[in-house]
Amino acid sequence: MRHFATLVIVCAGLALGGCAGGDRQTNEGWPIIGVVDGDTIRVRVASLPPAIQEVHVRVRGIDTPERGAHASCEREKELAERAFSFTRARINGARQVEFKNLQWDKYGGRVLAEVVIDGRPLAALLMASGLAAPYSGGARPNWCFSPERASVGGRGI
Repeated sequence: MRHFATLVIVCAGLALGGCAGGDRQTNEGWPIIGVVDGDTIRVRVASLPPAIQEVHVRVRGIDTPERGAHASCEREKELAERAFSFTRARINGARQVEFKNLQWDKYGGRVLAEVVIDGRPLAALLMASGLAAPYSGGARPNWCFSPERASVGGRGI
């Protein structure tokens, strides 16, 4: 029941939108306080209770490699750091960051959104750079597979 109450409070806060302060704000008025990984941005929603003001916004439609201990191999760790740096550089250099089509992520506690930086979709930028793969909620991509090391049958060596 406690989780349901928290979800209701978060929904109300997200619906209310704006907040004041912060260097870089989104169209929702939420200051960006950090980049978690290539496909997740951390924002502050001041209209929420203090304990839950930090909200993660996940980029809709893509998956980037996992960082650190969540990575399955060294290749995934390396790609994850490149995706993280790419997203952080785009956010830090942005004049405008927009979140469109907001909804709750399937894991709860996160917002899923199309993220647009200076008029360009972040998902498309990451995919064009080879740092993201299309994702619609099913099985995650295998970031450990390396096409240049493929054998007959399409399996990595």
